Order: sequence, then C-alpha cells, then structure tokens
Amino acid sequence: MLPSLSRDGFLDVDWDRAAFDDLLEFWVRSFDTARTDDTVMKVRAGVRLWCFPRAAGAELERALSGALAAAGVGAAVRRADDTLTITFDAPALGLVVAALGTRAARGLAVEVSFAVEHGGAPTAFCPKSATLVALGETRAEGVFVKALCGHAGAGPNPGAWTYGTEWDGPILDAFEEFRATRAVSPQLMSLAHESEQNRRTLAEYLARQERASAPRREWPFALRFVVYAALCALPVLAMLAMQLLEAMPPNQNKLLLRLAGGLSAITFTIVMLRELADAPARRRALRAASDENYRTLMRYAPLPPTDELAQQLDDPLVRNVTADVLAEGFTLAGDGADVPHESATVVHRVFRAPDGVTYLVFAFATESPIRIENANVWRARWPVVCTSVLCQTFLREADRVETMNHEHPFAALGRTPPCVHFATVPPETYWLDQYREHLERVKDWAADTGSRPVKHEPFERYVERQNEITELEYVAYWNRPAPAPSE
Repeated sequence: MLPSLSRDGFLDVDWDRAAFDDLLEFWVRSFDTARTDDTVMKVRAGVRLWCFPRAAGAELERALSGALAAAGVGAAVRRADDTLTITFDAPALGLVVAALGTRAARGLAVEVSFAVEHGGAPTAFCPKSATLVALGETRAEGVFVKALCGHAGAGPNPGAWTYGTEWDGPILDAFEEFRATRAVSPQLMSLAHESEQNRRTLAEYLARQERASAPRREWPFALRFVVYAALCALPVLAMLAMQLLEAMPPNQNKLLLRLAGGLSAITFTIVMLRELADAPARRRALRAASDENYRTLMRYAPLPPTDELAQQLDDPLVRNVTADVLAEGFTLAGDGADVPHESATVVHRVFRAPDGVTYLVFAFATESPIRIENANVWRARWPVVCTSVLCQTFLREADRVETMNHEHPFAALGRTPPCVHFATVPPETYWLDQYREHLERVKDWAADTGSRPVKHEPFERYVERQNEITELEYVAYWNRPAPAPSE
C-alpha cells in the first residue's frame, strides 16, 4: 500500500481527458522553454491504481486491458495485491485517463505521473529531469484531483506525499494560466528544484524529531553494556593472546599491554557515561508519551451516518477494506469514535466475524499530527490511513482475548493490559491471517480454562465494553504510572 497523502487542504478539481492532455503539454513546454541545449527530450508516463479489493483485482486488470486495447493504446498492465500499474507512451495520456472511467476502475485512488528528461547538463532553471504527479480518485469522466506534486530528479517518485505542500498552488496557478494563454514560464523549473530540496529537508527534520521523542525500553541497555564491554576488551585480549603465544619480545609485552588496557578502559568509560547520561532522557520520554496516552479518560460513542466525520469515510481505502472484509463473510457492526466527534481524528470500523464471537476492528485516521518544533499540527489525510487492526473476543469471566498488529502502550512499560490475554502480530500481517491466528488463540484459551466466548452483542453494547476497557486501563495506569526520571 502506498503512503497516504497528508495536506492542510486539497485541490479538489475534476479533470477529464482534455485537461490531462493540456497538463502534459504544459509540463513538456515548460521544460522545453527552460532548457539551454538542443538535446532530444524524452517523456515517460505511468499510472498507479490502488485501494481496490483483492478479489476484484483480476477483473479490474482485464477491464483496463480491454479498454486500453479498444482505445488503441499499447500499455503494459501489471497487478500486485491491491496495486495496479500501467506504463505507456506519454502521448497516450489522455486516452489512458479516459479508460480509467470504466466501471471496474471507478472510485479508486490513482497516481498519474509523467517525467520529462533530456540528455544535456542541468541548469539552475532546468534540471536534467523533472516529474509531475497528479493524485486523486477515478471518476467516470476522468480524475478528481486531490493534489499535484513535482519532483526534480531521476524520474517519477510516486508515494512520497506526506509533507511537501508548497507545490499545489504554484503548479495549479501556472497551469490555469497556461490553459488560458498557452504561455509558460521557465521559472517553474527553478521552483521544482527548490521545492524538492525543501521537502527533503523537512522530511529529514521530522524523522529526527520522531526518533528523538520515541520512548526507548531499558532492557537493551544491559545488552549494549555487554557488547560494549566485549568490544572494549578486545585489545587487551589480543595482547594477552600474543603474549601467551610469545609472538612479541618480552620487553614490549608490558608496555603494549598497558597501552591496550588503558585505551580499552577509556573507551568503555566514555561509552558507558554517555549511556548513563541518556537514561534519564529515555525515562522522561517514556513518561511523557505514556502520560499523554492516559491524560484524559477517553469515551466512545457510535458514529451516526450523518456525522461529518462519518462522511470522511467515503474514501478509497475504507471502501477497499470494507469490500475485502465483507467478501470473507464478515458483517458490518458499525463505526465508533471518541467524543466529542467534532475533534475526533480516528474512526473505528467494527465487523462481526463469521465465528459468531469475534470482532474485527480497523482504526482509520482521518487526520495525522505533524510535529514541528514543539507543537503538533494536524492535517487531513487522503486517502485515510489504517493505523491498526484488532481482533477481539470477550469471555464470560469479564476478560477478553485480543490480537493486535501493533504494540499496546502498556507493553512499553513492561506490563500487560488488565484483564486481557494479549498477543501481537507484525504490522505487515494481512488482516485475514491475523484473524486466523486469533481464532487459534481463542480456541487454545477456551480449552485450557473452560471459558466460553460471549456471542455477538448489539453494537451499542460493544461500544459500552470499549468504554469499560478504557476506564480499566486508565485506572491501572495511574495506579502505577510510568517511571519518573529519578526512579
């Protein structure tokens, strides 16, 4: 699955075949106007579709291949899981966009990209190659474009959408001016180069911020201690071995052995002092992250279909996941979110499993925080991102069995959540495989304890159970919170 697009706002413009033909001409002529040599230009184009049910992938591939063949386009169509790529000659861009309107391809997330390249040396206004990517949702008449992005570099780079927002406005303004006047500006390529550098710089900064703020467990400290001690002792051990083998003259043994021992001791001391100095910072980060998770007692409520947050779930990823799950015999129980819904950023879509006792829950984030300096800036996401998958079965003894594809916050504290038999699977695990593993755990637990799972209940009761779980974890945390820096 390609990364989700994160923006403060979206372009939300409908472009048909003619608009994409104009967009290609605009980009090529901008590049041609800016370059300072007469080398031959090459244009490469491609389309990526994703967020379609796996069961529908073969039909989609056949439908698009047929539509492209009927339009006379020589294109290569390839599919892997829930992503499909189309490569073709750039002049056929408009025809390919029109083919995306076939019924099987409507409502999917799509990237339409094309790169212009030339063989000459890059200049300030004309890098050697540049790519333009339009991302949006397929419609009957074309693409509902959510964002535009440009990349200077070696051809298309789709999927890197998370932070660089400065491109949308300038490109759209320049394109609209081109459609009205058919005139282009060479300064656009300079903007492309500068924008790419800004995007990379910001992405690197955010990555450093995330690494610095992430809580670290204490148990790796002991492992590092052993490794560092072994590495620092190597010179001494080597000298001792050489002395035993009499590979050195006797008059050099003592001096070299002392030098090696002193070097090892100094290195070990420096490394350990640095580790010990970092320990309070790790504890503070762990305490801050844990306190933030349990700062307030979260309450959940069913999400009415008319709610504005529920309307944001009309999204390619949510439709894709829902179709996949329903095709496996699950039924939709409902959507829930924390209250008040106006400030909620995550929706939990709950399905009832065919076994009659298990719930399958997908957490969809409609917004995400971007950490800049010491503040979090929330930005809308499109498509929404699936942050976690949970399999949950309740037992009659007021406890439950859970299987998640991410670590529970209590795990960072070296504890297990209260009243839960908890297990995790790798984040990349397909949800159906996770569900099957969960069924085995429920079966084993029932056989060992004699507990009987609770049959499916009304969705309102399920939401009440989540509030009871939240309250239980809230109390358990504050009865024994994360260790303070001095602990």
